[in-house]
Amino acid sequence: MDIPPRRSTRFAFTPVNQCIYCGAKEVLLADEHIIPYSLGGLLELPKASCKACENITHRFEFTCARQIFGKFRIRHNMPTRRKKERPKSLVALAVGKNKEIKEVVLNAGEYPTELFLYRFRQANALFGMPSHVDTLDWTISAINSHDEMVAFERKYGGQFATTIRPQPIEFGRMLAKIGHSYATASLGLGSFRPLALEVILGRSENISHTVGSHPDLEEPIVDAGHVLSLEYRVKPFQKEALILVQIRLFASLWTPTYHVVVGEVKDVEHVRVLLKQMQNASEIEIVRD
Repeated sequence: MDIPPRRSTRFAFTPVNQCIYCGAKEVLLADEHIIPYSLGGLLELPKASCKACENITHRFEFTCARQIFGKFRIRHNMPTRRKKERPKSLVALAVGKNKEIKEVVLNAGEYPTELFLYRFRQANALFGMPSHVDTLDWTISAINSHDEMVAFERKYGGQFATTIRPQPIEFGRMLAKIGHSYATASLGLGSFRPLALEVILGRSENISHTVGSHPDLEEPIVDAGHVLSLEYRVKPFQKEALILVQIRLFASLWTPTYHVVVGEVKDVEHVRVLLKQMQNASEIEIVRD
């Protein structure tokens, strides 16, 4: 399994000069990586996160980087700020025909790639459900290379196996942060009433309200990295709209597309302005009751 080499072109949006999470001004503000640096994110929103909020988002991004994507990142030599700590070898399990298990230590470069990604139901906010209703339901997809798995089994006499600690809420919080920061960078702070902040800031664990995914894995896009797009969902006659961000991580592989319902707009003139801003959106969908 191959992923495209990390491109070095950084793209910076217009500085916000205000924390996009808590609204703090006139404090020290850090640049915000929209997709985490640890996953090769190159989109940045300058002067957008205060220290307190940066500490909050760092914790769940660190969990995702180490526990969900850890071995995948090491295998593909993805960005890290702790290069000296990066292991040169990784441990796998070989499960034999009689279910006997042996531990195998591999050079990091020969470790079979296995990317773990969660899949969810559609976000509850799309159906008008109140924010306190939690219907979290998830599965994990293990995306791997058949050839690498076969080569491992032949060499070590057993099927490749590994362990992972489920972290769906932390993963969902990371998606919510990606969506909120991308929508803010694209449309401007204050252009919508945010819906994902409670999850991002850890005041709620109900990711099912604003985070969801497509049920199926989608075909690879050749030489693609991560794909983000805005979507505008209008409810006619109600003079309101939802702002969604579609997120596809590692789009060069068989991966799902996630959506984050980042906010809503209820002012008619505001809706018109946003429609004009989003003329280049990948999709504009009219939702009818």
